[in-house]
Amino acid sequence: MQRRVAYPNRRRKETQDFRWRCFSEGIGVTVVLDLDCGNSRTKWRCELDQGSVSPGCIPRLDLPVERVRVSSVSVSRENLRSEIYRTYGVEPEFAKSSKTLAGVTNSYSNPEELGVDRWLAMVAAWNRVRASVMVVDAGTAITIDILDNTGHHLGGYIVPGLESMRKSLAIDTASVQIGSCSETIPDGSLGINTVQAVRNGLLSMVVAWIDQTRSLAEEICGSVPTTFIVGGDKKSLMGLIDYDCRTEDELVLDGLGLALP
Repeated sequence: MQRRVAYPNRRRKETQDFRWRCFSEGIGVTVVLDLDCGNSRTKWRCELDQGSVSPGCIPRLDLPVERVRVSSVSVSRENLRSEIYRTYGVEPEFAKSSKTLAGVTNSYSNPEELGVDRWLAMVAAWNRVRASVMVVDAGTAITIDILDNTGHHLGGYIVPGLESMRKSLAIDTASVQIGSCSETIPDGSLGINTVQAVRNGLLSMVVAWIDQTRSLAEEICGSVPTTFIVGGDKKSLMGLIDYDCRTEDELVLDGLGLALP
């Protein structure tokens, strides 16, 4: 099996190497498979490997998977359940948004209305620093969530993602060819052709919105929040942000471990 592993730290690499040795030598290991089923891809991780597959698919690992923990916002739960059971012979455990989790309090009057991916990401982010945080997820939609120093979710925003906005503009101006926002990393300069004007304009607009929200969070929380930026368009946004941000792609997967220990 081809391994596609990214090691965030030495301890995790040592743990993975040890478990691989145990598995190869026939020593019993318990494998927990975590799935983050999003709109554009499904990210997966276990202690021995990690990767991503197309939406609606699950990885087929030659490993003794005994638990499958799932965050799903786009795939039918029943379809996932049947596919996971067919592949691994286990019933998947689905995370859901709750009123409280791991020191974080949900601000929604109906907690389950908050998307589970947003919930797990903000819980994981706050538990990283145990202080005020701003979580920006720049994916199919762009979301921002703010938590204060005590772990209270103050609320957030949801707007269309960069590609959705670009496509909407392309539909309204059908005679103009507009490239993808992710084709180049813009510098925020004024566009001297239509493609540059659209790309740089959309990104500058989103970055200004993020900056404004960060200032609002600082005013409410009384401290500058640690900013986490994740999602497929994070690199494009990071090119225009002039303050330190953390780019951690596994917040939802880490949140699964807190929600379903």
